[in-house]
Amino acid sequence: MLKKFASSICVIALLAGCSSKKDDTDTVKIQDPVSSVNQTQETEENGNVAEEAKQLVETLGMSDTMDEPLVSAAVNGLFFQGDSSLTTDACVYLSKVAGNSDTVAVFATSKTEDVENAIQKYLDSTKANATEYFGEEVQKISDAVVESNKKQVILVIASDKDQAKTAVDSILK
Repeated sequence: MLKKFASSICVIALLAGCSSKKDDTDTVKIQDPVSSVNQTQETEENGNVAEEAKQLVETLGMSDTMDEPLVSAAVNGLFFQGDSSLTTDACVYLSKVAGNSDTVAVFATSKTEDVENAIQKYLDSTKANATEYFGEEVQKISDAVVESNKKQVILVIASDKDQAKTAVDSILK
């Protein structure tokens, strides 16, 4: 049991990264290097996902416990098995506290159903890991808020589900 716990802490530390270099970007763009007029127009219509994600983090009082937003390769790997075609823009914050599953993610997409399915797979995997190592997080993951409109999908894993749902609804209105 102790070996599993120590191994999980090592894996989390490796996934969190060892670099002390701070990335000055607040947004994660998941686009092909050649952008088209349609992509630019779509991003403008979707709003600024980085601002919306940051607003959710602040509204939910998570600012002190969240890492910097993930880079696009990490977002694609974590949620979409490397498929960058599902979103046009994304901003994902994960908790920097070991064993804490708090997550705020905003995805700009025209493929909301595909993104929601990918998020459900992420939640199932996260819940399975939490069951094994951090049982107290299982209910929080089960109560995750996943809401969407035709342009965005938002995921929030937080201690207060009702507050999270209210905050998400205010973004998607």
